[in-house]
Amino acid sequence: MTLSTQVTWLQAHRRAWPRVAVAQWLAHMPPPWWVWWAPDGWGYVAWGAVDEVQAEGPARYEAVRAAVERTAWAWSTDAADAPPQATPRWFGGFAFDPRPRPSRGWWRAFGHARFVLPRGLYVQSPAGQAWVVMLTQGEEEPAWPTPRAVASAHDNGVWPRLVAQREGLPWPQWRELMSRALTALRSGALSKVVLARTRELQWQAPPRWEMLWQRLSRAYPRTYRFLYRPGPEPVAFVGASPELLVRVQGEALETMALAGSIGRGRTPEEDAALAAALLASAKDRAEHAWVVQAVQEALAPLTEALEVPAEPQVRAYAHIQHLYTPIRGRLATARVWEVVARLHPTPALGGYPRERALAFIAAHEPMPRGWYAAPVGWVTPQGDGEFAGAIRSAVVRGSRALLYAGAGIVAHSDPRREWEEIDLKFGAMQRVLVDEAILPPN
Repeated sequence: MTLSTQVTWLQAHRRAWPRVAVAQWLAHMPPPWWVWWAPDGWGYVAWGAVDEVQAEGPARYEAVRAAVERTAWAWSTDAADAPPQATPRWFGGFAFDPRPRPSRGWWRAFGHARFVLPRGLYVQSPAGQAWVVMLTQGEEEPAWPTPRAVASAHDNGVWPRLVAQREGLPWPQWRELMSRALTALRSGALSKVVLARTRELQWQAPPRWEMLWQRLSRAYPRTYRFLYRPGPEPVAFVGASPELLVRVQGEALETMALAGSIGRGRTPEEDAALAAALLASAKDRAEHAWVVQAVQEALAPLTEALEVPAEPQVRAYAHIQHLYTPIRGRLATARVWEVVARLHPTPALGGYPRERALAFIAAHEPMPRGWYAAPVGWVTPQGDGEFAGAIRSAVVRGSRALLYAGAGIVAHSDPRREWEEIDLKFGAMQRVLVDEAILPPN
């Protein structure tokens, strides 16, 4: 099923704008919102919608692509010094798996795919310059926000106290799930499968979105940060992903392999020793190699050239270190849609072989993944775009949050070690959602 308002005639208006904190936009603007901030320093706050597309089932990529590609606008008001980033674009994301599963309420507002063309868009450059872009229909005048009103919006509240925490998959059930996975792996039916757990948190009162964004950004500035609130209902998907799924600009393509994990040390020496252990780990190197191989195989039909380093690096974040291989290429004729469809999910998020791993996850994981570990980001009608794999994430509904985290399981995985690795990954969002104080930026 697809749904779209099929807007055909739009006017785009653009003005230079004072720099305003994202939290102030969130405090001032009514939902729906989409907030996207990337490690390169470009950030977007989108609100309202002049067009929207929702799609279900395996044809979701094609349905969204068709809606986005028919978008057209004419510039009415311009800022002569505005960069290409200060132009309209669609924002949204996909579910991890298009096959229907019970939503249990957490994901009912998101669907299998949902993208909006925002009525208003605030764009900020790494240098701190800013612009606002407004879209209107026909002769409609843009409803420009007032800089003073936005800048004066702020929150003086207190972060709510945690009152309950519940494991979605307690240790006995996790051990049983691991047993089934290891049986499939050792039989040769699978080479790798990524299994996820959930953890539910409950606060004394609902948190304020602007405070949540401030905490997320303070804790993880070098990540793909996102906050998507799809409508007036008090629910949002938030996260700080270290994983770029794909960035496409013209013919240039950028992606990465990010698989294999270890914690951070308490001293520089301990940190370096852990990084060396990660590089020396046969299990983690094999897991990483499957991701690199799968990315190369997926991109080969779409690219004229592909640059893949022979050895991985170690990439450190605030609480965890990963094996990392940057991958760059030149596209032949494909655009970001084809790349997303071919890459998702990589073995780092689903498993290998892909279809068998997805079938195992659908059959055995007790909680639907929703948009967890799926592509979220933005795209232009010309086919440029940027998507992250939505890990280190949580869906927040009122005074409750559902955290997700996963680990790559191979034939010689140890259930206790994988449990502990997932606990380490839970710590990323738990640090934001629970801790009384957020540490200085890494």
